[in-house]
Amino acid sequence: MKFEYAPQDRVNRYEAEVARILEALGYDAAECAVSDESLLTDFADAGDVFPEAELQRLSLELGIAVTNDSFIADVAESLHAKLAKG
Repeated sequence: MKFEYAPQDRVNRYEAEVARILEALGYDAAECAVSDESLLTDFADAGDVFPEAELQRLSLELGIAVTNDSFIADVAESLHAKLAKG
């Protein structure tokens, strides 16, 4: 059986933004394994979904809309674009 790691190109490109997202979720980025295929819900308690109130808090804290279906790489890219605009 061959084991392949999921791609990490985008999460590596937006490393600072990924760290900010993980911190907003209550995690230390240095202790997390994140790939381009990681969803926000991968970091919810017991693989559950986030309640609407938590999604609203995250959206406000990050300044962009997030959902339970959001890929961390997509959120990081959107956050990067938002910060680049100022």
